[in-house]
Amino acid sequence: MFQMINEVEDFFINRKIHGIKPGLHRVQFLLRKVNNPEKNLCAVHVAGTNGKGSTIQFLHNALVANGYKVGVFSSPSFTGIRGYILVNGKEISEQNLIDSMNQLLPFIEQLDLQGNHPTEFEVMTVIAMMHFAKKTDIALVETGMGGKEDTTNVILPAISVITNVSMDHMQFLGESIEAITYHKAGIIKENRPVVIGKVSLESRRLIRSVARDQSAPVYELHQDFDYRLKEHHVYEWKKQNCSPLEFSLQMAGAHQIDNASVAMMVLHLLEKELAKEMKWELVSQHIENTQLRGRFEQVSEKPTIILDSAHNLAGIEAFIHTVQTLYKDERKKLLFAGFKDKQLHEMLARLTMSFDHITLTTFVNERAAQSDELNELADTYMLKISERWEDKVSEIMKHKQADEMFFITGSLHFIIQVRKFITEKKDKDYV
Repeated sequence: MFQMINEVEDFFINRKIHGIKPGLHRVQFLLRKVNNPEKNLCAVHVAGTNGKGSTIQFLHNALVANGYKVGVFSSPSFTGIRGYILVNGKEISEQNLIDSMNQLLPFIEQLDLQGNHPTEFEVMTVIAMMHFAKKTDIALVETGMGGKEDTTNVILPAISVITNVSMDHMQFLGESIEAITYHKAGIIKENRPVVIGKVSLESRRLIRSVARDQSAPVYELHQDFDYRLKEHHVYEWKKQNCSPLEFSLQMAGAHQIDNASVAMMVLHLLEKELAKEMKWELVSQHIENTQLRGRFEQVSEKPTIILDSAHNLAGIEAFIHTVQTLYKDERKKLLFAGFKDKQLHEMLARLTMSFDHITLTTFVNERAAQSDELNELADTYMLKISERWEDKVSEIMKHKQADEMFFITGSLHFIIQVRKFITEKKDKDYV
């Protein structure tokens, strides 16, 4: 039995050895043992290669502003294990996490004895379902990877969301857009609407085919709902037989307009299908005010440092588009670290065309690209390597030239570590 939160933290650290294990049977077993709390949720299930976190944050802020208790389950966390499970932005308490773990522990040990060890993410998913069933009006659940065999695909959501589809996690999801789309479309449930963002023709056909088989209504961006630029930085969201809604965004990037539009379609369905009343002026206001850590986030002014978790090829292309749109004429330097199982060559081929100087580095994670991969990439693209990203970030923070901008991008796990380092260093320097 667990008494202290550090014991729970150690448990999850030790669970990492079990890695990623697609499939639902372990989670379903644990959920049955705690009386299937997932059946008591009003949930929105969000899948997609990119944009999940932003879309969920738009939804969260709009729903909280309308008076709802909103759970968010997403990963990875900026603040440790409790940060995976939030209600109205507040982490699950230490005591609630300890109590849930003690309730689950006998059943985890039962699976362990069978050699069928639940992963850290599977255990955390079950705890999230337990917590949200007691504490929320609406739960926003982000897939960890894919959809069909993802740990979170144990819920029967009120609405499913597929933000977009591009190449990522190919070793688990397949080597083609069709295979990856098939996994993401696995979250579509019978008679439950699905909202989809901007997708390719191949993905659209497959998603709509799965939706037809499930008798699930489809609402697709630029097909069933849309937006237009009304005036400078002001957009108008529109859907047939709906009053148009004006909005603007603080979050940078054209892709965020897509994500906000998807969120507004979900909110419309929550109001229409589930009688979740919305005050739309609050929706517009809080979508505009939404910001998200690590998504084109400026964390320093002198020097200018911007963090962005562009961790795959589609994310890199969106990142570059935003940089070129906002900072076309500035001198730009980049620090990059990614997972070795990503399309690193393709990502760097694009980045080298948009930045004046690029440094490669690594970070503490078993999936991070290490010296061998970095040396090959550096030789191919004539780039510099910094063995310790902490040293490079400290060096960056000393720059004061007004004409230089620094960008740090790559794996979200890397960005989480960098953001914590910069924040703590700034606080220390301020004191």
